[in-house]
Amino acid sequence: MTIRTQASKIFYGIKKEAAKISYHKLKKGPYYLPSELLSQLDATYSYDNTVFYDFESNLARAKERFTFLNDKLEGYGKTLKGAEVLELGCGDGLICAIMNDHGSRSTAVDLDDTLFDQYATDRGVKYFTMDATKLKFEDASFDFIFSHNGFEHFSDPEAVYNECNRVLKPGGMMYFQFNPLYYSPFGYHGYKSIAIPYLHILFSQNDFTRFAKSQNRPELYTSPDFLNKKQVGYFRDLFNNNTPDLKVLFYEEEKNNYFVDLIRKFPSCFKKENVPFENFITSGIRIWVKKSI
Repeated sequence: MTIRTQASKIFYGIKKEAAKISYHKLKKGPYYLPSELLSQLDATYSYDNTVFYDFESNLARAKERFTFLNDKLEGYGKTLKGAEVLELGCGDGLICAIMNDHGSRSTAVDLDDTLFDQYATDRGVKYFTMDATKLKFEDASFDFIFSHNGFEHFSDPEAVYNECNRVLKPGGMMYFQFNPLYYSPFGYHGYKSIAIPYLHILFSQNDFTRFAKSQNRPELYTSPDFLNKKQVGYFRDLFNNNTPDLKVLFYEEEKNNYFVDLIRKFPSCFKKENVPFENFITSGIRIWVKKSI
């Protein structure tokens, strides 16, 4: 860790503690900020679109994720070659396509096939429109199951996890990475439209959707089914509940302290959520799990 990184960690750690004090000391205040502040904060925060979603960018990102998964599995003594693989919430299916290019037999599921790419179909990826809480596969069907940014959306993460356990072969592995969690700075998943951290906590949905429309911004998700709003404690308990045949090999919570000044400045907006403070600074989770033989 460099001196600059250490200094930054200390700096934002101090800010986090100051915000925490404000949060816990507050007795009362407004639940939401007045809509007039939207344009002011909107001018302060901008969305740096360094992530692109054209085919070449998606394919490059899929190759990076494949390399990460392949290297980690090899480190655990596993291989993707010849493996039966399942991806939940597959989107374009490009990771599975690359896995097939390297000898896997991949199956991809999602709630709809809107994003699924012909490139994946051409490489033999089997796609199914399916609810991950009710997987229509036989017990012990897959050697490896993975999901990127799905568990913050699944309506019942516990049911999904149980289904994964059911269809995973003895000795099989699972990897889940998901970010951002609902109460974290960008947990509303609306940053491409309005990049204000904690948008959904600081302002009412009516106010910020109206603002986005008035500014001709990309449409914001408003469906109550889009995000499950689960707290970090829920996932911590889910993945560390000592399920007899599942062993957690790696578990990490990603932290984001960069916007805690907003908590310190507007604590009543956060207090109304009635959740432990850690939810506001925990942005995501990564976990590796192995099933006993």
